[in-house]
Amino acid sequence: MRGYKEPKPVEKIELNENHIKLRVIFLIIFALIAIGAIGFGIYKIANKDKGWQNISLNTHKYSRLENDFTFSYYVKSATEYKKVSAAYDKYFIEAKTELDDTFEKENNINYINKNPNKEIEVSEFLYNSLKDIISDSNYLYLGSINHYYDQMIYAIDDTFIDKYDPISNESINNIVNKLLEYINNEEVKLELLDNNKVKLNVSDNYLSYLKENDINKIIDFSWLENAYIIDYVVNNLKKDGFKRGIIRTYDGYNRAFDSEEYVYKYTLFDEINNNSGKIGEFSYNANQSIVNFKNFIVYNKDSQFIRYMKDNTRRTYYISNLDGYSKASKNYLLGYANKSCVEIAKMLAKIYISDTFDTDLINSNKDKCNFIYYDNFNICHTDNNADIKITFVSDEYKYKEVLI
Repeated sequence: MRGYKEPKPVEKIELNENHIKLRVIFLIIFALIAIGAIGFGIYKIANKDKGWQNISLNTHKYSRLENDFTFSYYVKSATEYKKVSAAYDKYFIEAKTELDDTFEKENNINYINKNPNKEIEVSEFLYNSLKDIISDSNYLYLGSINHYYDQMIYAIDDTFIDKYDPISNESINNIVNKLLEYINNEEVKLELLDNNKVKLNVSDNYLSYLKENDINKIIDFSWLENAYIIDYVVNNLKKDGFKRGIIRTYDGYNRAFDSEEYVYKYTLFDEINNNSGKIGEFSYNANQSIVNFKNFIVYNKDSQFIRYMKDNTRRTYYISNLDGYSKASKNYLLGYANKSCVEIAKMLAKIYISDTFDTDLINSNKDKCNFIYYDNFNICHTDNNADIKITFVSDEYKYKEVLI
């Protein structure tokens, strides 16, 4: 006797033999197509053309990590392609999961945020990055304020943007001012201990205030995160003997490394009447880093870093440690030198994150770094040997080079 939920017996069905043969033929054809596709994929990998190739992350687990980065490398063989691809995966994932607060990982920055007032042994890379970022600024401690910029920049519905804006929302402005008070009074301070150990000292009052306002981020690398990552990846690739590549990020970091002194080109963008586009390009030598801060969207992915408000003002992660407001003294500021991206970025920040553009800071730093910025339709630069080509031609908008 069958139980209540047992299925009915299968009825015997007469099958047409011609249909069976046809199905077998189709299965064979589909199998051959699949085998051919797999074979073609293996062939493409095994026979990589010599020359520039885009190197993508090969792991599905961290596929979203690639969104902000593009890596091109001059490949000489299929073996080299596999090696540089594996190395890129390794170093990128190591760095990203250490510095990005969204990753649950033991002893990374997310772990430090969740375990204040506790000694934590971290990786040498994270330890050195933390040591560097606190050496001359308090950017690291603005993580709690970044909480509100996260809400604005990633908001799906524009109607909710003002709810989190420190500039237009008085309630949020008061909270940000209080957060700055705690930060400036050093009620949050990272202590660097021996043997790569750190301790994020946070006062009880500050912890209570963060909890009261549902803020779970205390420290954050923010706009400097990708600078530390790109430097780590390139330095390790060079150490491993890889000699000709270039890595770029959408938020303005660019590092070329080349033992053959190849000349690279960098595209210059500007915004005219709320429309952005290419206005020119400049050539630069290998082994130079470029950092570009901008206050307008060029690529779709720039919306991950820039938010347009209803009045056409912008909000970015370039936050002043004086008042918690995002600021841009220029719409576009670029620096390049034979230095790390981190060094250049911190130099640019002192000029860019301000209410006013100070040319004295440009002049006092131009022996350390070359700068490019716009003054109306003048492309101002500090490099005597700059090779700038203006590509945008218009009767109304006439760009020209000006050496500062």
